[in-house]
Formats: sequence, C-alpha cells, structure tokens
Amino acid sequence: MGGISLERIRPRFDASWDAFLDEAPDATLFDRLAFLAYHPADRFREHRLRAVRNDRTIGIVALAESTDGESTFLVSPYGGSVGGWVVSDDVRGSDHVVLAELLHDYACAHAFDRVVLGTRPAPYRSSGEWSGFAWGERGAVCSRRDINHFVPLAGDPQSRFRGSARRSARRAEREGLVARRLAGENVTGDDLARAHIIVRKDKARKQARPTHSFEELRFLFRRFPDSFALRVAERPDGDWDAVLLEIRASARVSLVFYANRADEDSAHGAVNLLYERAIVEAAEAGYEWLDLGTSSIGGRVNDGLARFKESLGGVAFARESWALDVARATTTSARREVPEPVLAEGT
Repeated sequence: MGGISLERIRPRFDASWDAFLDEAPDATLFDRLAFLAYHPADRFREHRLRAVRNDRTIGIVALAESTDGESTFLVSPYGGSVGGWVVSDDVRGSDHVVLAELLHDYACAHAFDRVVLGTRPAPYRSSGEWSGFAWGERGAVCSRRDINHFVPLAGDPQSRFRGSARRSARRAEREGLVARRLAGENVTGDDLARAHIIVRKDKARKQARPTHSFEELRFLFRRFPDSFALRVAERPDGDWDAVLLEIRASARVSLVFYANRADEDSAHGAVNLLYERAIVEAAEAGYEWLDLGTSSIGGRVNDGLARFKESLGGVAFARESWALDVARATTTSARREVPEPVLAEGT
C-alpha cells in the first residue's frame, strides 16, 4: 500500500483533525468537525477516516452511512457543501490511487455495498483531477455531475459584470437601497430570524424549503463569527428587500448562499447589488474565487439560473460524485498489473 494505512477516528471531536486542516492547502470550513456538529449527534452515523504514512497524517475524509432501502453505503459529503478527501501538499497521483484502494477495502471490511464520494470543484482543490481518476481506475462510475458557477476574482472582477447586471444594481441604489454587511457582533439573533423569514417565504414561492433551520443558522453564526456574514439590501425606512448569506469557505474561496428577495414587489436589482458588493469585497480581501453555488438540480441545468450567474461573471465548473460498487470493483489483491508503455523512438 505504499506505506499508507487508514485509521478511523472514533471521538466526535479530535484535535489532530483540525490540526491537519490548519496545514492542508485545500481545507475548507465544511471539513471542520465543529462545522459538522451543527447536525444533531444522532442524525448521521459517521466514519471519519485518516490516512497515515510514517506516523504522519497525509489525508482525511468524513463519510456517513446511508441507505436507499436496498443497500447500505458510505457517502461524502453529508453535512457540508464539499466533501471527499483533503490531502497534504506532498500527496501525489499514485497516493490517490492508494487512497482509493484503502477506502474500498474499508468499505469491504465493514460490509457496505457502495461508496459515493464527491469530488470538489476545481477552485477548491490544488491536486488537479487525481481523485476522480483514482476512483475511475478503481471501477467507480461518475454517478452525478452538477455545475457550480464561480466568479474569478483576479484583476477587476467588476469588469466581468454584464451591462444588465450592473444597470440593475445601480437602479436599486437610485431607489434608495443600501447594501450592508452584518458579521460578528454586528449580526443579532433578531437579524438572523428576520433573514430566515425572507428566505423561507421566497423559497415557498418556488415550492422549496431552506436547507437550514433558523436554529442551525444561529448556531453556525455563533460558532464561526469570522466565517459567516449576512448581507442585506436595506431601504431608508429599515425594511429589507433582499438578503444574501456569505461564508468564508477556504483560504481561496468565499461562498454566497440564500440570495432571496423579501417579496415579489422588491426591487429587482436588490440581489444584484448584494452580489456586486460580495464580489468586490471578496476580491479586496484576497480571495481568488467567489462560489455562486450549484446551477443544476440532479444533474439537469437550470438555464435561467446559469445565465443569471454568468451575467455576474460566473464561470461553470463540474461538481462530480463517483459511485463505487464494492463487490464489483477491483480488489487490492486482484488489482490488474499494467505494463509500462513502450515508447517509439523520437517520442
């Protein structure tokens, strides 16, 4: 196995987990055990695994047990926006192949039928496509592919705003709207309750529900005051026309979520104004990307949503899930030996 072993971390909180994330280049807020703890302890049966080489952690992955009624499987992510492996900066391509083997063997040993592993969109990772390749070589299939839009923040990100988006934001300002950012001690429980009502009502108009309850949002804002912020488009009378949740997801990526209008009569440019400020301020803070979130549902693109995000300067990246059938996949002991290619002269 190339000197790499896999260990399960039993305690719900383990200091070595976050110590590794403090140094890992691709670590995100969603990988933190304290973040995953916003779920009740009995909601998921978790498997937190650590890859070790020479007594040193080189990778971690958090998975949870799930079932579709016919089979049981391990899945990642299960409580955050991104999942899959987080690895140290010295992990190479052959190591990813070994990690896939180890996780397959772990699933076999614990009698799981499948492993469903999400890979991170490109802006969240520095190791290229190795994780997906390793799972494909193992026999996994890409079971789902969604689209995430990201705004690149190098240079002048505002120059990527299309004219219609810019004009809409300016119109909102002429109507008296002011974009405010509430974070840390400046965001109260009442602010979050007010925002959640707006989100809930706007979602209901689209026959949907918020991902988080008010209590979960309040927990996250209190637990991570430096990572969560609430942006609001406020009228002179104090009413809010729109809200936007902002998450400092990683050292390179800021993420926005819950872009919702108070009602159908709210200024159409209110959301554009909030996006514009989020983009500009993320660039000023040194972030490389602003994650605008998923633009597809179940692998089917929402064309209107995709066009809107591209009007803000968004670029599409794939978010993939790989499903490994444990029984059918190549086992470690029976792994096929591939001969070295013979290169023709002059190649």
